[in-house]
Amino acid sequence: MRAKWLVLLSLVLVLVAVGAERLTAWRVRKVIARKDALNSELEAASRRQIASQSDSRRYKQITSVAAEIAAPLKSYQTDPTQMLRWFAEAGVRSNVRLLSSKINSSEREGVLVAGGAYNRFRVELDVEGEYASLVRYVERIERAGQPMVVDSFSFFADRSANDSGKAKLHVSCLTPVPAPESNK
Repeated sequence: MRAKWLVLLSLVLVLVAVGAERLTAWRVRKVIARKDALNSELEAASRRQIASQSDSRRYKQITSVAAEIAAPLKSYQTDPTQMLRWFAEAGVRSNVRLLSSKINSSEREGVLVAGGAYNRFRVELDVEGEYASLVRYVERIERAGQPMVVDSFSFFADRSANDSGKAKLHVSCLTPVPAPESNK
């Protein structure tokens, strides 16, 4: 009988040892799974940080380019009468005579465009000069620092002089809308 108890006791100890081994193996798998989950979270966080740094670098590049683009905006002419003076001076530099200039009366105060960021007003110009000078004048307008677009133009030959003509131009000028002053 004593032998039976010893065998039974041995079986119980073996079962306890096997259970303990399985419990230990389960705990080890759980720790490994948690370690793998933490490693994958760490890798994801590292990728997010790298992406954030890349986005930050791209943001800095974009803002610096925007600042370079916006720098000339600070010197844009917002007064339409001063713009008429610019057209006259550009005509002198292009060897073109400005016969008449006027701001379209329906747009004297300007029309908001580009989501309200700019005022647009249209100017009508009558100029005369040699054809090459007239072409340079149109090019000077379109390449001005201030955003301007020649909407339409018509050339007319001047029969009294060789290589001379007149032109009628309709130009759209954009001026930034002044930022509203904040009340402090």
